[in-house]
Amino acid sequence: MNLFLYNNIYEQELNALTHLRHENIVLMVDHCLSTEKNAGCIFLEYLPFPSLFRHLQTKGRMKEDKAWLVLEQIVSAFTYMHERGFSHNDFKPENVSYDEENNKIKILDFGLSQQTPLIHTNYGSPLYMAPEVHTSQHYSPQCSDVWSIGVTFYEMLTGDVPWADCEDQDELLDRLIFEEETNLFVYPDYLSEETLNILNQILIKDPQKRITSQKLHFELSTRKGFF
Repeated sequence: MNLFLYNNIYEQELNALTHLRHENIVLMVDHCLSTEKNAGCIFLEYLPFPSLFRHLQTKGRMKEDKAWLVLEQIVSAFTYMHERGFSHNDFKPENVSYDEENNKIKILDFGLSQQTPLIHTNYGSPLYMAPEVHTSQHYSPQCSDVWSIGVTFYEMLTGDVPWADCEDQDELLDRLIFEEETNLFVYPDYLSEETLNILNQILIKDPQKRITSQKLHFELSTRKGFF
């Protein structure tokens, strides 16, 4: 890895984890930096659980009630994060530690995290990146985080991302940019009206119309009466 890029990722993760303390965000225990070797280490709490991605690969889609409970934890963490000016920029099931027995999660991997309201670099993993990120225009990373949450929620509920049939990134980009929203997502008929309502507020191509993490947090707290 390019040394500048490595140092940048290290500094971004260190900055985020120094400031973020939340039950659903991995805890940084300590860190060290060697100026002679130009290398740093971040020590995280021990999490003896697989990723959410691995769980979905081995166990298949989640029951709707369990997926909602995971979504609530994710949104709680992102609301906390966003209110402090941070964005994650690479949210996906691989970056979530999942304790199946207790249905608890911790969000990991803050190496691409930013503390800025607008960016123009296409950070992230293509399948989970919002349309505006793919086009490399100036965009709100917090709005794009919400899109990534929506794709992850869809994957929890169905076992796959909405565009798993795309053969390459060019086809994915064509669908995200040019496809009408009504044709972009195919929702299984077993999903409840409540779930469809939330997905339709999150997976909106126009970031200005997409629900914010704060509003989503409010809707979820109203639904369940806790958070």
